[in-house]
Amino acid sequence: FKGNMNVSTDHVVNYREDTGNILGLATSSYKVLQNRQAFQFLDGVAGSQEAMFVNAGSFKGGAKVYIQAKLPGFLEFGNDDQGEKFLTFVTSHDGSLAISVMFTPRPKTF
Repeated sequence: FKGNMNVSTDHVVNYREDTGNILGLATSSYKVLQNRQAFQFLDGVAGSQEAMFVNAGSFKGGAKVYIQAKLPGFLEFGNDDQGEKFLTFVTSHDGSLAISVMFTPRPKTF
């Protein structure tokens, strides 16, 4: 290392405990939400409606994560079109995204 090193007291480094890889820099007021807490939250929101988890994943080495649940029933579009209902939970471990839960309908595939 060549140069000066600055120490910040108003930011923290978020890193993966399993690999030690740095996920990002966040303000010291940032609160970590573990992936299992995100799953529990979505289960609590959708669980009473007999939702089924269908998709989950991460991007940028785990810095951004999502989980998706399919809700029962269908949406009607126009005369003959139907759509499936989903809830998608998105968050980040690098401080770049706010926690979001979105209703994400899709056209029904036959």
